Amino acid sequence: MPELPEVEAVARMFAPLVAGRKIRACRVLHPIVVSRAAPGGGSGARALSRVRGRRVLGIERRGKYLLLRLDRGWLMIHFRLDGHLVWYARGRRPRHIDVEWEFARGTLGFVDRRHLGRVRWLNRPEDHPGIARLGIDPLSSAFGARRLQGVLEGSRRGIKLLLMDQTRIAGMGNIWTCESLWRAGIDPRRPASRIGPGETRRLAKAIVAVVRRALESCIASAPDVGNPEWWFADADRMARVYGREGRPCRRCGGPIRRIKQGGRSSFYCPGCQR
Repeated sequence: MPELPEVEAVARMFAPLVAGRKIRACRVLHPIVVSRAAPGGGSGARALSRVRGRRVLGIERRGKYLLLRLDRGWLMIHFRLDGHLVWYARGRRPRHIDVEWEFARGTLGFVDRRHLGRVRWLNRPEDHPGIARLGIDPLSSAFGARRLQGVLEGSRRGIKLLLMDQTRIAGMGNIWTCESLWRAGIDPRRPASRIGPGETRRLAKAIVAVVRRALESCIASAPDVGNPEWWFADADRMARVYGREGRPCRRCGGPIRRIKQGGRSSFYCPGCQR
């Protein structure tokens, strides 16, 4: 699932292609991605038709949500598990496109083979409940040890599950949360309230470092956005613990272990994460 670094990279990669340009047409090819009732009334498909003729002023990210700021309203894209964007010439539509937006010099398409992603037109981002409830963003200037301490205090939840709660920390997902906890040397099962001040400072620095390094890897990989199969291969390869069950820890040499937390796999090193 695209997490904070991947979505931020997508925003930066596609901004030069669409910023300042007018949407000439919008086509919904798989209505399931827009079928839910939209804010402001009417079906999602009818609401989405409002983007026709609108100019894209910019692209930004909030948590795992991608937002196209228009001269009137906003276009929201949530990638879920496998969704991503592609750019192609008119008449050369790839397979599995759910929604496409035609510009004078190309077409932006949202592709998701499982059709789990969602696309919405919004009058303002806060009209979407998921965006309205987002917690602090690790890339914001307000994020740090003091703010993280406030998130952890009083919570008996395991630290990993708490960090993945979008209402607490916006944008963190399974992969980069595992990586951040490994870097900070903290067991993912530890109750959040039992993380000490020194560990909190270490964890805050680890989260920022991991997210920024993943973002740099995504941008450096320079994928071909015209290929519907593109992905950030370099970012996946930078993982130090995620997906490495049974392999030696790159810090202490002990075997990496995989456990289940909240229905998701957690990877950690029992030898150096306490």
